[in-house]
Amino acid sequence: MKILMLVNWKLNDLEHDRLDIQPPDKQVRGQPYWFFRYWPDPDVHVDVLDYSYFPGLHTVEKKYVKFYILQSLRAFFRASSYDLIISHGAPSGVALAMLRSILGRKLPPHIIIDVGCFNGGRDKHAELAPIRYSARSLDGIIYHASVQRDYYERHLPWVPARFVPFGVDSEFFQPAGEEAEDYVVATGHFQRDYRTLMETWRLLPAGKIRLKILGVKQIQGNLPAGVELIGWKPIQEFKRTVARARFVVLPLNYQKFAYGQMSLLQSMAMGKAVIVSRVPGTVNYVSEGKDALMVEPGDAGEMARQVEALWDDPGRAVSLGKAARETAERTSEAAMAVRIYEFVTEIVAG
Repeated sequence: MKILMLVNWKLNDLEHDRLDIQPPDKQVRGQPYWFFRYWPDPDVHVDVLDYSYFPGLHTVEKKYVKFYILQSLRAFFRASSYDLIISHGAPSGVALAMLRSILGRKLPPHIIIDVGCFNGGRDKHAELAPIRYSARSLDGIIYHASVQRDYYERHLPWVPARFVPFGVDSEFFQPAGEEAEDYVVATGHFQRDYRTLMETWRLLPAGKIRLKILGVKQIQGNLPAGVELIGWKPIQEFKRTVARARFVVLPLNYQKFAYGQMSLLQSMAMGKAVIVSRVPGTVNYVSEGKDALMVEPGDAGEMARQVEALWDDPGRAVSLGKAARETAERTSEAAMAVRIYEFVTEIVAG
């Protein structure tokens, strides 16, 4: 099987592997790309097409158009050489699907891994009309949060859709044997509720618990005592910072689509206890009180109580972290790959 995969991020083409780059972000010559290395069928060839970066055009596509038009055009004219197209995310899939629908192209089959529920799961008719039209040429949808099932059943009932839990690379992210230092870490920026997290730290005894926030350079307002902002860091340094934390706190906004799982599962794979918001993007991945602690989104008081209680009970943080690691090993990239393979083979055979 020959597959063309569209990704909505920048890809590194490498002659030799580099451990400081995560698998989705690199294609190493002579090696299977990302989760395809786990596919049961070794006779698969994958070409990866990232967005085309041109100053100005890329900014317009990303900020205003919301879809990668040039990437889709490049894919359209190459499509006849492949048995299957997989687009990761609506920005890399909807424009191509629209073009194929306009021109009546159904081959090769086209599957979208829809992490953002196309338009964020909203029911606005003006947004749904072009999505529904584009989906006329789609052959399948894969999604990572079960809450999205209702959206597809109501608005795109003719497109086969399959819930496949997101999987973490539990070999790349694993316990590092680092001795825990006296701080807590938060990671990421997309759909993070740092307003509630700052209020949480204002409710805690001043200076009792240090917080390091990775991947964020600025937060509106004055920072509470003990909070440090750390911008983007290379992945190995990121892993060292998480490895030395007592535990991880992941405050998320409430949205009805998949987000937050990568940060959650990476932390869990590293054997860290996580306090995470109870939102649709995370409820499929943890068991409350067994491998993680959950709080209602926007509830700074509850989060403060959970943070202080876990800080005062390091033994529980360790036991939750061990259980988290076991869960991450089950919710692995390999398991995700096999489920995607099963869905893909059904679509291609059909």
